[in-house]
Amino acid sequence: MTFTADIASADEASGTAAASSAATTALATTTTATTHTTTTPTTADPDATEETQVLFAKLQQTGKGGLRFGQQHAIDESISSTATNGDVYEMTGKYPAVMGWDAGLALTGDEKPGVSDNTTAQNAQLLADDIIQADADGAIVTLSAHWNNPATGGNYSDTTTVVADLLPGGDYSGTFNAMLDGIAAVANDAVRADGTQIPIIFRPLHENNGSWFWWGATHASNAEYIELYRYIVDYLRDVKGVHNLLFAYSPGGTFNGDATDYLATYPGDDFVDILGYDDYDTDNSSNDSSAWIATVIKDLQMISDVASARGKVVALTEFGRSGDRAFHESGTGDLDTAFFSELADAIAENVPQVAYMMTWANFGGSGSGFQAYTPWKGSDGEADFVDFANSNANLMASAANVDYTAAAVGQDTLDNIANAARVASARIVTPTDGSRFDDDNARDITVDPATGHHILTVRVKTENIAAEDLDLDPPTVTATLLDATTNGTGTDNTDIANTAATEESFDITLSYVCNGYLTGTLDLDAAGIDPDDGGKLALTAAVADTEGNQLADLNGTVTVKLGAATDTDVADVESFDGYDSDAELQAAYSPNNAAKASFTLTTSPDDGSQAGDLHYDFDSYPSYNGFQRSYSTKQDWSGYSALQMYLKPDGSDHLFVVQINAGGVTFEAYPDISGTDGGLVTLSFGDADGDGSDWTVASWDTANAGNSTSQQLLSQVGSFALYVNDNGGNRPRTGDLIIDAVTLTGERDPYVADSSATADDASDESDISDSSDESGADAPSAAVASTTTRPSTYADITAVDPSTCPITTGSTDSSTGTDDSLIGGSSTGNSGSTGSSADGTTDGSSATGITDGTSADGTSSDSATSADPSTESTTPASALANTGSPVSMVVMALVIALAAAAAGALLILRLRH
Repeated sequence: MTFTADIASADEASGTAAASSAATTALATTTTATTHTTTTPTTADPDATEETQVLFAKLQQTGKGGLRFGQQHAIDESISSTATNGDVYEMTGKYPAVMGWDAGLALTGDEKPGVSDNTTAQNAQLLADDIIQADADGAIVTLSAHWNNPATGGNYSDTTTVVADLLPGGDYSGTFNAMLDGIAAVANDAVRADGTQIPIIFRPLHENNGSWFWWGATHASNAEYIELYRYIVDYLRDVKGVHNLLFAYSPGGTFNGDATDYLATYPGDDFVDILGYDDYDTDNSSNDSSAWIATVIKDLQMISDVASARGKVVALTEFGRSGDRAFHESGTGDLDTAFFSELADAIAENVPQVAYMMTWANFGGSGSGFQAYTPWKGSDGEADFVDFANSNANLMASAANVDYTAAAVGQDTLDNIANAARVASARIVTPTDGSRFDDDNARDITVDPATGHHILTVRVKTENIAAEDLDLDPPTVTATLLDATTNGTGTDNTDIANTAATEESFDITLSYVCNGYLTGTLDLDAAGIDPDDGGKLALTAAVADTEGNQLADLNGTVTVKLGAATDTDVADVESFDGYDSDAELQAAYSPNNAAKASFTLTTSPDDGSQAGDLHYDFDSYPSYNGFQRSYSTKQDWSGYSALQMYLKPDGSDHLFVVQINAGGVTFEAYPDISGTDGGLVTLSFGDADGDGSDWTVASWDTANAGNSTSQQLLSQVGSFALYVNDNGGNRPRTGDLIIDAVTLTGERDPYVADSSATADDASDESDISDSSDESGADAPSAAVASTTTRPSTYADITAVDPSTCPITTGSTDSSTGTDDSLIGGSSTGNSGSTGSSADGTTDGSSATGITDGTSADGTSSDSATSADPSTESTTPASALANTGSPVSMVVMALVIALAAAAAGALLILRLRH
């Protein structure tokens, strides 16, 4: 491969469609297949195994007739009682061409093939065995990861804020590293009989633009999500030396063919191989699926264009029938049984580049918890599904499908991938853009016990350049102090550049540590910077190679705020006054069948303060548009009797929906917007039992029908949302509502739980889903964070920070003493230091990194505090080069898995995709 240090710019920055003849016509008139001109295809891992490069090339070269069908748990979950190898195989005698499992749940024993009382290493081997079997059956393998929340041990829907604390220096970075070690163990153990490592598609942090996962919108900023995704790739690829993974990025739909929101959290070409997309059909009003398919094709064409321009793969990483459209438990009465053929035919005609379409698992169950994503033996859809499976040999598994020899794609193709030019880059990893410094932020600011001074640590990560090719004399980060009134938007780097000359600046000297990280510190007190002064600090990295070429900066200037956020009372639900920019508002709310840009700040016509403007556009996003704010910690609203807001309607007479999720029940109220006069709207919760309430259970939330906004339920509010639903007729297709001063009013004694009841008794947690896919006249549901918590399988351990050089997978150059592995991918291989195994553990350690629970310094592994780079060797890299001393190795500890959740919790875990 060729490495360049050219200056380059940073990477570009489940709804239901109404069934209508217009939408059906749109499918035929607006989706025209195009021939793409692609850049040179490149894998995220420059050192990907040849087999992994072949799989990438095969997927990237997909053309008409090449579409593959996939299913999660295709061979170990089924509806039919006689299916021994899955429903698809029993119906067709064939396996899907792509098979999926969830590594996060399998490793903890919460999903097959994992076993609850196994160790992580044992479950990793079981999952690897299934991968080996799938490969032998002719199927490509993909892994998702519904990871437990590393901070609490709760499941993936526990949205307690944690993402920033998983990055280097974070409180739970060690816990997350242990989770990633499990992924590495699976990849390392997935080996054919001849010793060939099986290539695997790994799809972490999926559907992040929704708010139902702890890594999702409103629980992590765009910058935090991007850095966590990059960290996963860096850690597995560069630290653990795993080279048989392709990485898939897959937000959830719908995007209306607009790449802006799709790319808002795109980690970058150095970290992604497959650009995916998840979307489910939930509208059961018609006996054909053309309306939903039209929206899918529009989005897939957009994603295909983006992928082709970047030399990447495009895939429909999740699809299926859900909500009202779900397959009936009886196996009868399902509309549009030709669903699979219709979708595959539309993709073949309009977006033939799509490599595969993957549906979810036939988990079974009963009642509202029943899940099936394909037909099964004896069901109404069997015959049509068999026709679908037989329509094209490439849809299903075969030996050719998993032929990973060079001949399958041609040696020239592999040579092009291996020799593709890669841009050397550097970026500030922590702190992340938009983060906040205060005395409580121990991730990036620590207090020197000797002086009491606040010490800021900055970590910079480099990619695609060898350590010896860095100019270490010395690289810097420039910190520019901006007062509270400078750069008021908080997002415009041009403003920063224009004001920097008149503001005070400080240079932070960086030292190379290992694994591609450079770190530096700034004594804020010595610099005269008060971390609580309410201003801002702009950080800009300047790293060059030995020839003086500046490395590309993937993040640009990172701006952080000084001082704690203003405390808000629980009664202040939304004032809109605390946002510096539209971007900050949009980071707090996740769109549902809407563009992020449709929720903006404006001036309140009531008092001139800042207000919110909710713009709806039913031409672009049919049926409904909405925005949801999910609370990382559930809010207690029980001490108030009503919700009040200022509302300036637009006279459209559409259905305005104010929605909350309280105690697992979704309630809605419907203020009138037929007029145009602004004023206060008060929505009563009723008495202690909810009698006399203005709120009603959402029509689709049938499992909770009959509930009221009781104080018990209001004591656990998980989300607040605003929607506009299309009321049809001659009403306007677009419009704007102005909303402000959303508050709780009417104080009363709050609810106090007794020992015999909890707020969650009023709802069935088994109804919790990971996606807002219900439909009907009302707006879709807001997913609820599970209140079930349990010990994490990965018990808190002493965190090992890759930026402090705990593990190095490269060799050590004896002439310089520096790690000569390539940062961001080694062209010379990852041989491991003398006396260490390939995964960086010392001799005698297992490949998974699991030890006896004691860290290298002899301390027990019972805390999750992160190693601080500033406490490691502070010898400048140039001095280190003169000493010839390799950076010391640290052995990571991982505690044996604790007892698994009760069987009842397993049902909760299954209700997601």
